[in-house]
Amino acid sequence: MHSKSGIDRAFARVGNLLSLWAALLAAYSTNQLTLLQKRWADFGSRPWVAELSRSARRLMVAIGRLDLRELSRTAPMQVGVGAALGVLLLAAVWAGVANGSQPAASTPESAVALSSEMADGAASAPGAELPADAPKVGIQAGHWKTNEYPAELAKLRSSTGAAGSGWREVDVNLDIARRVVAILDKSGVRAELLPATVPVQYEADAFVSIHGDANGSTSVSGYKAARATSSRIPEKDDALVRTIESEYQAATGLKKHPGTITQNMTQYYAFNKKLDHAVGDQTPSVILELGFLTTKSDRDLLTQQPDKVAEGIAAGILDYLGESGAVAA
Repeated sequence: MHSKSGIDRAFARVGNLLSLWAALLAAYSTNQLTLLQKRWADFGSRPWVAELSRSARRLMVAIGRLDLRELSRTAPMQVGVGAALGVLLLAAVWAGVANGSQPAASTPESAVALSSEMADGAASAPGAELPADAPKVGIQAGHWKTNEYPAELAKLRSSTGAAGSGWREVDVNLDIARRVVAILDKSGVRAELLPATVPVQYEADAFVSIHGDANGSTSVSGYKAARATSSRIPEKDDALVRTIESEYQAATGLKKHPGTITQNMTQYYAFNKKLDHAVGDQTPSVILELGFLTTKSDRDLLTQQPDKVAEGIAAGILDYLGESGAVAA
């Protein structure tokens, strides 16, 4: 027969393990598994962890031998909390598997903090402290919230973007887009973070759609920028392409990938004047492919040096706004 004090000690140890599970669940919900993984790796080899695991196994055997009434009298709170956490943890893990979540190790801390699983927050709105006449720029994070596409774009809802070595394009796009918005806000520009669904006939001093690329070859490298073939303001669009290309290449060291501008870029849905959810006729617009997620050098740049990438994009936009007179050059 097991003593009550022995069971209490066992429950205390399991309580520590349940606390770790609770932290895991909280971290999972905010997409910060990498941080927790590092913490686990830090203490996972410690003797007390192994002892805790052995205690948990012994406790399970003890529970099997105990009368349930006695167990409930001994530690009702621990049993209730443990059951609730267990159910929630299993639900979270199942949701991750069902949604095809990437392994925690595939996402660095910088991207995790700004992932697509976050709430929209203030970053999706322009800086409130800016004057009403500040220039307005829309920065679209490609493939972000594709599930919210309206009926006219329903066929695109399954478009989840590229991927490379565990990295999802949407996460990279959103991380960098948020950084661009922050830089522009600090520069006196009313920058708006936009999802995949463009506001109806969106009007701004500039619109830049941020995307990542993929290729069957892991040696292909470079960025691409394009405007609509059907542009009604080609001179302005070309000027925006030129300034972004110049500053982006200078900031990142990437060269333009030649001869791979596709119809998906030049006829990008956000440029389609026949759609309601598209940029307005007089909004200079560019789609930018940041680099190839399937190529290590490009991928490392986009995921390990996102500030450098964002600075190049923001600098190109600011150059264009200066040339157009929207802001002081």
